[in-house]
Amino acid sequence: MNTPAANEPEVSDAGAADNATHPVDANTTLSAISDLAEHVATCTVTGRIVDAMTGDSLEGALISVGGKSADSDMNGEFTITDVPVGGLSVEFSASPLSGDTPLDVSFYDLSSASSQELSVIYGGYIDLVYDIECTAGSTVSVHPVLMPAGTANDLTAVLTWGENPSDLDSWLFTPEIEGTAHKIYYGNKGSLTEIPYAQLDVDDTSSYGPETMTISQSYPGTYRYTIHWFSGSGTWTTAGATVNIYQGSNCTGTYFAPQSSLGDESYWEVLEYDGTSKTVTPVNRITSERPSATAAIDAVDTADTANNIKIPSDADDDRTDAAIEDVYTDSAEISSWEWDFGDGTPSSYEKNPTHTYIEEGEFDVTLTVSDGSD
Repeated sequence: MNTPAANEPEVSDAGAADNATHPVDANTTLSAISDLAEHVATCTVTGRIVDAMTGDSLEGALISVGGKSADSDMNGEFTITDVPVGGLSVEFSASPLSGDTPLDVSFYDLSSASSQELSVIYGGYIDLVYDIECTAGSTVSVHPVLMPAGTANDLTAVLTWGENPSDLDSWLFTPEIEGTAHKIYYGNKGSLTEIPYAQLDVDDTSSYGPETMTISQSYPGTYRYTIHWFSGSGTWTTAGATVNIYQGSNCTGTYFAPQSSLGDESYWEVLEYDGTSKTVTPVNRITSERPSATAAIDAVDTADTANNIKIPSDADDDRTDAAIEDVYTDSAEISSWEWDFGDGTPSSYEKNPTHTYIEEGEFDVTLTVSDGSD
């Protein structure tokens, strides 16, 4: 079965003179999921449903995935067996984001052969829907966190993760508020009723979360939300780190940590938030560079769907951006890759190729993957 991605990175024409800097836009969108029902492979999905603001268990939530469903018990826990593993989901990322031509761009396959949509519904709470990945015979642990309906805050970010690492920390950098920029984290939890009108609810140090960061009143300027890997084993790929974003009473996005070996890449830069327009601009990159309230972070614009990433960059910024390094994915069921770089050059059949763009212009890049079936 071959599945072409709707992923379309672009090299945009800046319209500048020779030797100018030309940006590369990498637009990753979730492809249509192919039906692999004939494989009849199944997995088990298990987890615990909790309140985002209190961490309390929620009994009676309806969890649905792959045509199966269950209710959470008095401890908020549930198990759903014989869940079909799903179909092909094609995704990729690209780096660097900008530079002078000729420009070498590294492409990283993030495709999955086993994607299913999970939904959680509970009275008085905002519905939660996102994709999960599972392989045949596996048990997938998820940690859905529900936000109470009727929330009036400008923005709330809810972080959850798995058993390892033991401690991930939520950081929020504010713009200047009455002359001072603030960092909200476990050492300065802030306040919702006075400056900086942003608050971390609790510092979870024993796995899973949730940690909830809330902005009750926005100020002009850019807020930056980052996750710091503080302690524990594993990698970003195995951490299961997930952030749900709520604006008012709407869930406006679910974001997963990009796949990466840890190394010294201790920071997941999740998003930027404009305090005036109240617009969320996801960044979604792993980096070793410690962020600060004044550090410049390349803007990344995405659709609301999780991991659908479009990476625009400033034509005046010619630095190399090490946004994604040591990227890998478990594509055991994906047997072939075909990259069309959109500039008339031969296709690449490597999993993670590097391509050199010689001419300025705008190109559509397409990744097609196959699981080897017809």
